[in-house]
Amino acid sequence: MSTYLVTLPVGFDKEPTKDYLSELNSALAGYDPRRKDGELFWTRSADTGTHTIRLVVEADDESSARRQAHKIANAALLDTGHTVLSAQIDDRSIDARPWTA
Repeated sequence: MSTYLVTLPVGFDKEPTKDYLSELNSALAGYDPRRKDGELFWTRSADTGTHTIRLVVEADDESSARRQAHKIANAALLDTGHTVLSAQIDDRSIDARPWTA
């Protein structure tokens, strides 16, 4: 198994509030194998308004890392009240790269 940093662009049907993003961050932290409470797992592009989730996952290869991160992000979005209709991950733009801390 290797460690990967995976980025997943997420489009929301409505701009999420700061409180919601804080809840999402807490939900994502629960899935982080490093248990990094307080780390910021999302960013927002000032240019495009796109939110990006960054996750560290352990997987056998990049393809597995992308799939695992997608499942984690979906679970965190569902945990915080979103569905595939209100928050969509852009599957075409998921990126996984080997990562070392």
